[in-house]
Amino acid sequence: MIQSLLHRPVTRRPPTVRFTGRVLFLTEDPELIRRQLAGEDLAWTPEMKLRDDISTDEITPAYVCFYFDETSGISHTSD
Repeated sequence: MIQSLLHRPVTRRPPTVRFTGRVLFLTEDPELIRRQLAGEDLAWTPEMKLRDDISTDEITPAYVCFYFDETSGISHTSD
């Protein structure tokens, strides 16, 4: 166990969470996604159908896009 973790203060989480910045709602409606990408902020409502078929196994961290080696599984050839 990392010693600093044993001595850090533990506090209760707030009852609500607030996000700063913009949130992209991955809706089933492509038009709603287009509007958000164009700059419109949507207010979430329970009636909004969100996609539920997104695999987090396929999400790639941004740093992978800038660094390649044999562990990335990408083959580079010169033509």
